[in-house]
Amino acid sequence: TYTLNGDYQKAVRDLTKAIELRPEFALAYRHRGEAYSSLEEYDSALEDLDKAIELDPKDYDSFISRGNVYSYQKDYKRSIIDYTEAIDLNDENATGFAYRGDSYYRSKDYTKALKDLNQAIEIRPKWAYPWNARGNVYFDKKDYKKAVVDYTMAIELRPEYGLYYSSRGDAYKQLGDKTKSNADYAKAKELGYTP
Repeated sequence: TYTLNGDYQKAVRDLTKAIELRPEFALAYRHRGEAYSSLEEYDSALEDLDKAIELDPKDYDSFISRGNVYSYQKDYKRSIIDYTEAIDLNDENATGFAYRGDSYYRSKDYTKALKDLNQAIEIRPKWAYPWNARGNVYFDKKDYKKAVVDYTMAIELRPEYGLYYSSRGDAYKQLGDKTKSNADYAKAKELGYTP
């Protein structure tokens, strides 16, 4: 529960105690690794997530969490490997497809990114993340109209998230619609988002 409250230091302390009491407790390693990741202590996070996977090689979430750490480090080749492992364990969960799609996008492999993001949206259409990520792919491909459609869907699903308004504002700007782009930038700022 500490990680939900953002008290990652306390989570690390308590999970360390749990690991001392039960050194084969894979879930404790995963949660501590996630806490380290939130503290941007990536080497410690990877060490714990490696151990969690060693102890429970069928834990989907450990592969997702380790993939996230690699993604934060911009090591997309390794993040894609871990997200693929997660998908192999559970191909009905949108998270692996969405995150792998984002890693493909950041690697500039737009074809694979779109395939994964389409799959994530098909599995979980009410999740804003893959809509926004697919909008980013369309934006980079200069298909600004499709980007606007996807950013709009992300906004409908998560209207409190300023990044989505800013992204749509960028797409409107590329389409030459200053009125709509300025309105989106103002809304993003009102929500506390500044690029």
